[in-house]
Amino acid sequence: MNSKPQINTGIFFPWNPETGFTPHHKKSPNFGELYQQQIYQKIEPIPFETDPLGGFHFLLSSYDFSHSDTSPTIFHFNREGKFTGKTQLTRPALAKDFWEIKSWKTDGESNIYLLEEFAASEGDIHQVRLIEMKNGIEKWATSGPDNSGHTEYLSFTGTGFDGISIEDKKGLFVFNNRESGKILVIDPENGKISELIELDQAGTSYFKASAHEWVYPTYFSEKRLRGIGRFNSESQEKSSKIGDENLFGLLLYPLGMAPPNQLITAYPLPFGLEGRINAININDFSVQFLNLGSFAFSADGKSVNMLTDSALVHFMVGEPPHYTTLSEPVGNSKSELAFVNENGNFVVHTGEEPGKPGIMKEYSSNGHLANSFPAKKEFLEKKGQTPGIKFWRVNSNGVLLIPLINENGIGFVELSF
Repeated sequence: MNSKPQINTGIFFPWNPETGFTPHHKKSPNFGELYQQQIYQKIEPIPFETDPLGGFHFLLSSYDFSHSDTSPTIFHFNREGKFTGKTQLTRPALAKDFWEIKSWKTDGESNIYLLEEFAASEGDIHQVRLIEMKNGIEKWATSGPDNSGHTEYLSFTGTGFDGISIEDKKGLFVFNNRESGKILVIDPENGKISELIELDQAGTSYFKASAHEWVYPTYFSEKRLRGIGRFNSESQEKSSKIGDENLFGLLLYPLGMAPPNQLITAYPLPFGLEGRINAININDFSVQFLNLGSFAFSADGKSVNMLTDSALVHFMVGEPPHYTTLSEPVGNSKSELAFVNENGNFVVHTGEEPGKPGIMKEYSSNGHLANSFPAKKEFLEKKGQTPGIKFWRVNSNGVLLIPLINENGIGFVELSF
């Protein structure tokens, strides 16, 4: 682990119409009152997962495919960014009204595990289904109905099954975040339930710290405090530790583990120029943190830039960050670094409100304000975007991957502690 947080430019995946790796768009922004110039096409967030071998896997679909006939597709890339294939997912035959992929994982060796929830018609009982696909072909499926809000783990029925993870020795873990600390263990060879792990405390998310050591944030209701629980899937040892008032907010948005002992969280919820990433030591609860701004890639996708209220920070692989002080502060916490233009100037979007599209401020590479102009549609559609934290992932090396999407493709800001 690094002695202090570091930001680097990660891999960039350009859009490719030949393979079908292209973005979906939706109207933005989502205000009730819109000025005509505010209405533009915004690229939808793209869920992704990484595998133990360093590969990337993107789930592309329309933003809400629950009522659509369109089947989503997972695009596969190796750790060097080379396209290796795609897997088209099949809508369950009974999912005529509702279909949602709750969670999915891949092992990097052509095996994909999907946790789905679906319903035949409005008002019908929902069903959950866990399936394994190998080379695009369904290998097995385990399913059961929603039993009116009551969960029966060993028959895989009920609501709240919403997370899966691959465990090195036991197979698959299926988590239910609405019940008190129960985890299903699934045999990956046939999809059968092999074990039920019952924890002392309920977790909201579960993360692997080492081969068999798992960590999860938990809430101690009697003391109204949060803490961290741990369990070993091999030895069955379990423990939990309560934190103080300062730790309460830091555990609200857990993102993943940076092995062996750092839990990565976000607080507060990143928006505009506000956001903080924390690395919490699970042994002594000491905290490292880094304040974030908004990001944009350079035009060639080889470097990344971050906007703060008074400075622009330029990051390039293998080089220390370069700070440029702005000639005048942005002065708006909801300002965004929209894009870096072909001249290498930084374009900031600020002042957007219902009925007001705001303005664009163009800063030169030395931080001087070079131009200011209305935020027209053609400029708004060039804006890059950083999806919300539910689309962020911590990879197996403990590096936080923050996706950044623009008209050229999707890339990643890498944050390590």
